[in-house]
Amino acid sequence: MVCNRYAFFKFVCSNKDQIISTINEGVLPEEYPGLTNDLRDELNRHLKPNPQRATQLRDIFADNYTKGLALKIWPNVTEITCARSGGMAHSAKLLEDTYTVGVNMFFMSHAATEGVIGLVYQDPPSEYIYTFVPTSVFFEFIPVENMVDENPRTLFLDQLEIDQSYEVVITNIFGLYRYRFGDVIRVCGFVGNTPKYEYMYRSGQILNIAFERTHETVFYNALHKTAKNWQDVELVDYTTTESTHLDSIAGSFDTPAHYVVFIELTGNGDSQTVNQKESKQLDEDLCSIHDAYKDFRNKQCVGQLNLIQVNRGTFRALADLLCDDMMHNAFKMPRVLRKKEALQLLWQRRVHSQKP
Repeated sequence: MVCNRYAFFKFVCSNKDQIISTINEGVLPEEYPGLTNDLRDELNRHLKPNPQRATQLRDIFADNYTKGLALKIWPNVTEITCARSGGMAHSAKLLEDTYTVGVNMFFMSHAATEGVIGLVYQDPPSEYIYTFVPTSVFFEFIPVENMVDENPRTLFLDQLEIDQSYEVVITNIFGLYRYRFGDVIRVCGFVGNTPKYEYMYRSGQILNIAFERTHETVFYNALHKTAKNWQDVELVDYTTTESTHLDSIAGSFDTPAHYVVFIELTGNGDSQTVNQKESKQLDEDLCSIHDAYKDFRNKQCVGQLNLIQVNRGTFRALADLLCDDMMHNAFKMPRVLRKKEALQLLWQRRVHSQKP
């Protein structure tokens, strides 16, 4: 998962001295976090001292310049596979702009722990177009107009139509029965009789106040457009909610219900770098690409969205909170968040007193 690849490089940079020492001596330090004694002993049996490699890495990290780090550490790396659509788009861009400059990033499959949904199968390949794998799981599909129904009708693979969107439902050999996968796709053609499709959004990742329905991809495109004009800072991570979900945390508000966007930045300390100007610009950029949102803004059914900057490290703490018993490598940062405990954490860690 792309967010984990980004986290990997951040971990390497933060713990470079310890990693280089381990490579140099061929022994894991006793204080290494997250390792039991038995696991440490087992790993140490497979390690050998490599002073030459340690010297190479020490020289690489000497200037603290991490741009293109992947090629510096592994000169022969040619490709990194990772998701780059939907909620993963931001983490993929961070990787491309920093650690993996010069390395091709590509994703060959649309898959999760529940099963493989689709593979890239066309020439030339497109990372955004997949073809269903009919033998991976048993597929059913809910038309988007029926997604909110109590007992929605479902269709089979051979009933899908071009330019129509559906939520994926799967049954697999491991016991999942008619499991609503959550991913919404749009059919864009066929390979033989098998539909090919593009990923659209996660069914629960939609902002909605007045039936404008802003899904994660549309919102990210607007945020990316706005953030390109920010000076000397980079967007680390973000999530959104409707202001009504903050009423019990921050008090009720006089303004119409609106989107609240929590962002973490880097590059300019922890000082506040977003204000009403940036909020207004993001609101305008979202209006420019989302007609329904623009219509409800003009009717004043939806208020102007508001950016709230949080302190550094907040999204790491948020990931720890949301992961709970889930393994970190299966975690996806939600782009729409309504869990009260998580929103409290974000609100408490805002840079300055800001009101949505």
